[in-house]
Amino acid sequence: FYIIAVGANEPRPIEQPPLQQVLMGGLTCSDNTSVLYRDNLHWLLRRQYISNGPSNIMIFNTEDDTFRWLCHPPRQYPWMSLLELEGALSMCSSHDGIIIDIYVMHDYEDEVWALIYSINMMALEGLPPLNLGARTVLKINPRVRGLHTTSEEE
Repeated sequence: FYIIAVGANEPRPIEQPPLQQVLMGGLTCSDNTSVLYRDNLHWLLRRQYISNGPSNIMIFNTEDDTFRWLCHPPRQYPWMSLLELEGALSMCSSHDGIIIDIYVMHDYEDEVWALIYSINMMALEGLPPLNLGARTVLKINPRVRGLHTTSEEE
């Protein structure tokens, strides 16, 4: 792995992430979009990239060029996505696309997640079907009842 700093002529090497070489595809932007939070890049690695351990969020610290693991929320879901919500690292997740749970990182240093929203999509009138197979963006306004979804396929 190498980093090319803005204004630099040559890339500089950095440490390898704590993953087997064959699993590095989970860190590519084309396969898995990262979230920048607190000067760290965060990747949510799917189960095919790791074991079923408690840590499946890989962090790259952009200040000291190191990798480390971060624990995910206490429950595992088949569909999960990292995002930044109201200035906090967050995770949107669902078992079935009907109930959407949104967790926020309550304490970043101690890796404490809190469930802040559990949204029943069936209760929202006039909402188009949610396609969990596509990259879907949920625009959430807690002051207004409801969600607006957009898909990269649109």
